[in-house]
Amino acid sequence: MSRTVTIVTGLALAFLTAGATLLLPALLGALLAGEFTRLRHGLADRVTTILLILAAYALIPALNFVILAEWRRWRHWLVHVATGAFIPAPIGLLIVFGPRASGDGAAMAILFSVAGALGAFAYWLVAGRNAGRWRDEPTAPAS
Repeated sequence: MSRTVTIVTGLALAFLTAGATLLLPALLGALLAGEFTRLRHGLADRVTTILLILAAYALIPALNFVILAEWRRWRHWLVHVATGAFIPAPIGLLIVFGPRASGDGAAMAILFSVAGALGAFAYWLVAGRNAGRWRDEPTAPAS
């Protein structure tokens, strides 16, 4: 039960980190342009929308990876970060090559991969470092 709570907490932190990473360029641009007060009014809606899209798109692949990482005892941070960068790759490809592709599509695809990687690193900090440790055999005391 304790491991499940740790995994759910890690996933929640991962999605919040990825969402914050996706919002950061817009917030910085608004601050530099002096339009932060106008942006602030719709900020809650944007955060909610981004988190719902992230959850709808990435939750199933992330859960599959978490189950596999727990089963295979993958504890290295690089495995988690690489997988986190890879999960949003299809949506990045749609942004770059889709029917509504824009000139900044490649930058958006990279931003999605960076957000996934940072979210996966946040998950690793909370839960990934101990993946599969619950399956380890307790050592018998030496007599």
